[in-house]
Amino acid sequence: MLTPKYRRLIIVAWLILWLVGLGYYYYSRRQVKVEEQRAALAAAVSAAAEKEKEAAEEGQRINEKIQVQAKHMAALQLAKGFGGVLTPEEETSPVSGLLGQRPPADLPIPPIIPAAESYISNHALTATSIDSTPYAVIDQHRYRVGDRVVLGPDQALFVCAIKDGFVIFAGGDHKFKMQLVLSK
Repeated sequence: MLTPKYRRLIIVAWLILWLVGLGYYYYSRRQVKVEEQRAALAAAVSAAAEKEKEAAEEGQRINEKIQVQAKHMAALQLAKGFGGVLTPEEETSPVSGLLGQRPPADLPIPPIIPAAESYISNHALTATSIDSTPYAVIDQHRYRVGDRVVLGPDQALFVCAIKDGFVIFAGGDHKFKMQLVLSK
């Protein structure tokens, strides 16, 4: 038989082993959580880096489009001059909307056409000066020949001409005409 002294010693040893085992169990569970958090953080950092890379690429594509549109605008300005001489087609076209031909019915309509027509129908331009330095006022912002009017992502109109009470915008391969309303 075991003496009470040995019995106490065995119970204390068993209790110590049980506490150490319990401590190891909770420690290992905590380490698993730490590793899971570390893996989740690494995945989030990787995803953020990928999104940043995609955003930089998208920004570069937008800058390239802007440069192409600026070259197109420069070509228009060279062809028409900064005074914005209107062609007979532009002078006789409807008061506002698309100049020239719409795309054929079998081809999709470029998104710039409905966006520009919606913009023109929803905004009234006023002219506070139609002289040697013309500008149009849209929502209290002044626009001169060569300025950009942003319609949405990857969609912008350039002011080609402001003359004889009209503003001619260019967007992509299309031009749009809008009548100026004299401010009251």
